[in-house]
Amino acid sequence: MKKNLTKITESFFENIPNDKYGFELTKFEELIVSGDIKEYFLVDVRKKEEFSQERIPGSVNIPYYKFSSQVMDIPLEQKVIIISKRGIIAAQICSLLNACGYSTWTLKEGLDGYMDIGDFLEGEKCSLER
Repeated sequence: MKKNLTKITESFFENIPNDKYGFELTKFEELIVSGDIKEYFLVDVRKKEEFSQERIPGSVNIPYYKFSSQVMDIPLEQKVIIISKRGIIAAQICSLLNACGYSTWTLKEGLDGYMDIGDFLEGEKCSLER
């Protein structure tokens, strides 16, 4: 049991996202503008209500509290970007998925940071503002 726990924790901490696993906001925006974002599976882990208000087009909502029951919906063979409100929960989920063999990144500063620079959002709140 102790050896197993040691292996799991070592794997977890080896896979904690750092700069290597995070997209800068401007680079993420460039992916959207160029169309290269289609190479990535976008997972927004915020609550369903937050997701319906505003989201990045093409993103799929898997709320963090339902993640364990829906993780199989994420294609293992595709690159994945995890999006949360500020990037904190995304970093934790990114670490977990990387340890499980996925290729994942986070959106640095989360959706809150992206909303400061990004023009590419959709949702109920966005349609009310236009």
